[in-house]
Amino acid sequence: MSSKSRTTIDFLCLDELTLVLRHLSVTELYHCLHVCPQWRPTIRQLLSTQKSVTLCLNDISHYTNEELSEKCDNKRHLAVNSSVGRLIKSKQSLLSAITTPKFKDIQNDLFPLLTDFCPNIQSLDISQYLIGVSDMEQILAVCPRLQCLYVYSEDRDWIQFLSPTTAGLKHFSLKLSSETPIYGVRETPFDVQKCQMSPQIEDLVLIRPHINAINLDILCRYLQSFGCQLKKLHLIPGHKISANQCYDLIRAIAPNESNISLVKNWNINVFVFNGLFKEMTTKLPNIETLYLHFNTESEQNDSLKNLKKLKEIYLDFNSNVNEFAFDSSEAESDVQFIELLPKMPSTLTKLTLYDATLSLTAFLQAITYFPDLQQLVLNWVYIENNDIEHNFWQVISNFKNLWSLTLESTNITDEGLEALIGSDSLTTLELVNYKGTASAHTLIDSYKVIEVFGQLATLRPDRWFHLRLDVDVFKVNHQIRAKTPRNVKLVNIGYEK
Repeated sequence: MSSKSRTTIDFLCLDELTLVLRHLSVTELYHCLHVCPQWRPTIRQLLSTQKSVTLCLNDISHYTNEELSEKCDNKRHLAVNSSVGRLIKSKQSLLSAITTPKFKDIQNDLFPLLTDFCPNIQSLDISQYLIGVSDMEQILAVCPRLQCLYVYSEDRDWIQFLSPTTAGLKHFSLKLSSETPIYGVRETPFDVQKCQMSPQIEDLVLIRPHINAINLDILCRYLQSFGCQLKKLHLIPGHKISANQCYDLIRAIAPNESNISLVKNWNINVFVFNGLFKEMTTKLPNIETLYLHFNTESEQNDSLKNLKKLKEIYLDFNSNVNEFAFDSSEAESDVQFIELLPKMPSTLTKLTLYDATLSLTAFLQAITYFPDLQQLVLNWVYIENNDIEHNFWQVISNFKNLWSLTLESTNITDEGLEALIGSDSLTTLELVNYKGTASAHTLIDSYKVIEVFGQLATLRPDRWFHLRLDVDVFKVNHQIRAKTPRNVKLVNIGYEK
């Protein structure tokens, strides 16, 4: 057979691709999310439906054993739902119904369910319940094949969750309650010598932990002992950590010059400081996804260009967006973003901007620096247009490879929206919270968006287009829906399945 006649997996239709992917484990599916953008919707659907089950434990009594067995058969992901009114038991008060339920309220039902009906469960999400360290140890004992665990706790000794046992998981996510005490914490270090399993922790997510000198030291020791396979580290405390604490974390993963970390996804809640980029380039050269946080004192004298594998970057400017930012002086976030552009690799495919005030000039320059950009997300971004020759939609249409655009809580209007028809690549548009500051004021007309996007899809009948809006698409004017091409999928974001 000649090379020209060979087929690849890209030739499979959606149903055939689904049949192939459904044989993968949860961990393998998570890894496949990064293969290509075209696979992601299918994989997310597999993770959320075909290989998962969501149960309200108070509903278990409504099923027979045969029905439960069928419902949980061959499921790899279990999400335990705490929907108020369905799970909360009748003997509980209204006050307890509006608080986070505790794990002890469901453990008598959950453990038999896991033992009898989910013996092969690989991923468990119980993050809607407050859990303690001892509860987690019981879960890990009942689920010997567990690879991914998502938990929520108000335990002040949160560092106790970082045990050799959790190091045996592939993915561990711990979210702390905002009410977690932060004073008088006395954590006890784990005993590395008692670890009887090889560490395989790849994803570690810690949300809202309090960081002090004691638990940071323990966290660093945990990373040194068990972090050799770590590929994702998200540390999001309720406060920004210092530059020295950030250095300690990086050096815990790569303790000496000969060590190079495998970390691909990095999000540490620290403001960018002088020297950070150099340290990351040296110690974390495999980064593919990076989150950076800026304030008015952030310095960026070094470059990220040597991060050759960097594909996705999230920039949070913490600028308290307001429409008066340009009235008195140039916005700090705009200056920082423009200065950052030449310091980032040109291989970026996804750019997300949070909480920033930017000029249209910044986006015009980004076209040059990011020729391969495929996805752009703007969240709480105010754009000042001082360029009378261009508007936002014209600039967007000039990104030659951009196929996805998400706008959430921006000041962008539908003026000049027709420029999108000239885009050769855009197939997905998501608009969230575009009502303006007054509830009666709409910055973007949903009908106009549907009409323009329909015209774009008509010109390219061989592609599928996705339009996600903050509007009930089932109530859209029937005449407009009738004119919408068949290759356009309209979705109401609030009710997307």
